[in-house]
Amino acid sequence: MRRPVSVLVAFSMATSCLVSAFAQSDQQVCKSDGNQQDINACAEHRFRQVDGEMNRLYGTQMARLSEASKRSLRDSQRAWIAYRDNACYYESGVKGQALESHATTGPLMLYSCRESLTRQRNEVLRQYLQCTQNGCPE
Repeated sequence: MRRPVSVLVAFSMATSCLVSAFAQSDQQVCKSDGNQQDINACAEHRFRQVDGEMNRLYGTQMARLSEASKRSLRDSQRAWIAYRDNACYYESGVKGQALESHATTGPLMLYSCRESLTRQRNEVLRQYLQCTQNGCPE
């Protein structure tokens, strides 16, 4: 049984994709005709934007670290990505199947989950970058 809350979050995020297309690229990808393929493409586009931001934040933090700390953050980031992807595959139910074969909300749920978790990770990376006191990751 799928979690009703997850479905509501996914549809809410899809609606947000369609209604709040501010940037030119969002307007091109997040069409307002609302067919499932377009909604899925919009969710993927939003995830890719947030994922790109995560990669920038990660790179900025890596540039500040010692070699030992770089290894620790790299290991942590790889483990976090594996967690994110596995958690979202579980929640969406699309693991092991080509996303293109899903004309349903599976891809929407997958990319919405990935976007949400990646936004959370971005906050953690921002906190690392803003930390200047003793006890901060070095």
